This record gives sequence, C-alpha cells and structure tokens, in this order.
Amino acid sequence: MGSRRWWTSMQTNAALVDAFRVDGIPHLALITPRGDVETALVGNVPRKVVQADLNALLSRQDLPYMGYDAFAGESHDINDRL
Repeated sequence: MGSRRWWTSMQTNAALVDAFRVDGIPHLALITPRGDVETALVGNVPRKVVQADLNALLSRQDLPYMGYDAFAGESHDINDRL
C-alpha cells in the first residue's frame, strides 16, 4: 500500500474510532436499521451474546444483552457522528 493511501486509511480509521468512541478492541457497535447505535460490545464477548444480540437486532426486537453505551445522554444517531 502506498504511503498516501496508508495515511488516508489511517485518517479514516481515526475518524471512525472517534465517532464511535472506541476504547477497546474488539469493539462491535450494534446499529439499528434507523441508524441508531443500540449498544457496543467491547472485548472478549461470548459467542452466544453476540449471536443473541445480532438476532434480536435483525428481527427488530429489544437486545437481550446491553453492553457499553458511549452516548449516554446524547444522540445515538450515527448521522450525528459521521
């Protein structure tokens, strides 16, 4: 990868890290079809938790497991972040 392309990629990644307030890796932000960040699963999350939350999100049901809410008291709309 050329240095210019690498730098652009790093800037894009840094912007996304800031936008989603990533503070740990792995960091999985679960976003509704409307574009609202429901929760973030951070770190070594059990497979059954990820599967249950993804299934609930896809079927538009309440998530059975809620993780970190980086936007408590603020807008959860990703359009306000990007």
